[in-house]
Amino acid sequence: MRNGFREEKGGLGMRKMIELKIRYLRKDMQTLIEQRNNLLDPEVIRISQELDVVLNQYNIYLINRGFKGV
Repeated sequence: MRNGFREEKGGLGMRKMIELKIRYLRKDMQTLIEQRNNLLDPEVIRISQELDVVLNQYNIYLINRGFKGV
């Protein structure tokens, strides 16, 4: 397990798993913002912080694999 994600044999690759987690967290955060109409809601902040962690993990994952960016 690296960066909090486990790569399963025959399953999704690590990159796809992280990308899916990012997508779900963004969607959850957007839905919560629309429902609560408050960016300072504790749950919005919690999801935002979790998303920050996953985005940092994704960046580290790409750097470790030699991704140079656009």
